[in-house]
Amino acid sequence: MSSRAERVRPGDLAAPVVVATTLVVTASASGAYFPREWGSSAVALGLIAVAVLVRVERFELTRLELMAIGGLGGYAAWAGLSAAWSASVPRSISELQRDLVYVAGAAAILLLTRRRSAELLAVSALAGAAAATLWGLTMQLFPDRFGFDFSSMNFRLGRPLGYSGALAIVAAMALLLALGVAASSFRLRSAAAALVPLLVTAIYLTLSRSAWLALAVGIVMLVVLSPERLRTGVVVASLTVPAGVALWLAAHSPGLSEANPQLATATRSGHRLFVALLLLAVVSAALPATASRLVSRWAPQLRMRTRKLGAIGLVAGAAGVAALVVFAGPLYDALRSPPPPTGSSGTRLLSASTSGRLDYWRIAWHDVEQHPLLGSGAGTYELRWDRERPNHYNVLDAHTLYLEALAEVGPIGLGLLLVGFVPALVAARRARTTVTAAAAAAYCTYLVHAGVDWDWETPTVTLTAIACACVLLAHARPERAPSRIGPLVRTGAVAAGGVVVTIAFIGYLGAAALQQSDGALGAGDLTAARAYARRAAHLEPWSPAPWRVLGDIDGRTGDLDAARANYSRMLAKDPNDWFGWYAVGLASRGSARLTAAHEGLRLNPKSPELASLLER
Repeated sequence: MSSRAERVRPGDLAAPVVVATTLVVTASASGAYFPREWGSSAVALGLIAVAVLVRVERFELTRLELMAIGGLGGYAAWAGLSAAWSASVPRSISELQRDLVYVAGAAAILLLTRRRSAELLAVSALAGAAAATLWGLTMQLFPDRFGFDFSSMNFRLGRPLGYSGALAIVAAMALLLALGVAASSFRLRSAAAALVPLLVTAIYLTLSRSAWLALAVGIVMLVVLSPERLRTGVVVASLTVPAGVALWLAAHSPGLSEANPQLATATRSGHRLFVALLLLAVVSAALPATASRLVSRWAPQLRMRTRKLGAIGLVAGAAGVAALVVFAGPLYDALRSPPPPTGSSGTRLLSASTSGRLDYWRIAWHDVEQHPLLGSGAGTYELRWDRERPNHYNVLDAHTLYLEALAEVGPIGLGLLLVGFVPALVAARRARTTVTAAAAAAYCTYLVHAGVDWDWETPTVTLTAIACACVLLAHARPERAPSRIGPLVRTGAVAAGGVVVTIAFIGYLGAAALQQSDGALGAGDLTAARAYARRAAHLEPWSPAPWRVLGDIDGRTGDLDAARANYSRMLAKDPNDWFGWYAVGLASRGSARLTAAHEGLRLNPKSPELASLLER
């Protein structure tokens, strides 16, 4: 452990505890993907930030940290402001509510973190991300105990986050942090090394190709940024051996990474792989100390070979770029090819298909062309996709944070987002330990992966990246006494925190009432469902969802006139959502139904649901 880490005091454990707890709790709630979890997370983190602002007299925050918080806060505010010109006011407000989780998270972590405890913050991020990953891996390896669903759509490892791509990038960030800790002088380096074969296996079972590409970028950055490149490179290289064995075993375990397996086969393979992974973890735990002794004994020879390998790597990289240029045409055709059919893991992992992403990005760019200054409004990409989609896939996001932000909130919104991201990259240049280099690598891995998937929409993923960013920002603080905060600044900061908590709390209450209403409707308790829906409509008057539930309730009782009236109110809240027209059509007859169907088809021409209205 570094000298700074050895001087850590009990009070400095607050930020690490908050980070680890937040990641585990949000992961257990499907990655905090749903509105109720946005609200509870933002309220908890926001209250922590406000409490620190009220009680502490001095702060270590630097201009870079204030810039990061301000950028994220500005992006959230701009997303909320976009409701003024948005194609869907409810969606823009929902985007604001989720974005507040990240603002509150960054503020709470940075306010709690001390410079001397930055490395411990990285360890806590590793603990939280690894816990979420291993939780899902255990469910996959013990389907007989946890009732894992091996259906054709869910055979890829995705729980507890609910999406395989999200779990893959969380596991990749955890893997980079584990490699960094394993290559450091931390006493926990053996424990971190033991995680490597487990995390690699989890990434493999998600069948995420983009996570592997982002991970490759992260590993290169880890070695390059580490102040002890030789030691880090040797430790990483040594750990690839048990990791490779784990990959081979996972690839040859019938039923774990293929569609529609037999439960008995999957259970048998899972149990065997679990035992093998435990043995590989024990082997991995012994490698950092062995690799360190090797470096100490043969450092000159290893340095010479490392330089040669670096030269070879540069030549190989240049050759790869040349190959891409030469084969650009065939590569583009491969990228545009349809996703591979459901089957074995090898079929998917070796495919060059972007799984429709080129279409997602093309349609997002159409939004940029049509709304070049302000965007179409936060959260409105789905509306554009519904109008222009070339197939029957339902898509909520453009699978790229940056292009989607440009399409929805324009260059100003994208600029604010980048203002929130860049400070940690600037601070990464000052990484002086292998652990902080690993945090930088994990953070950059997230930034790369967010460009090809919807990581921003899963708070557990983005909060893991924010924790890594906070490690870099706190570690880069100058060695000086904390500054006293003035009463005016404190009052303004507390007021801003109060606004964040208030908005998040209202969102939480509304989402909770709506969830209770849906639950009561599913249970057949129409009275309770109606009461909860009206409460949700009172708390969130901009939301169409409560009126949808009220319309469903009236439909259950056979009162089609009342159902149509409530569906019409739902449609009035979000007139560009085709589903509102579909609901109105269901509760209508004759020409009114046909009118609703045609209006809906204007917004979603390929909807089979709307087409069915025309046939009734």
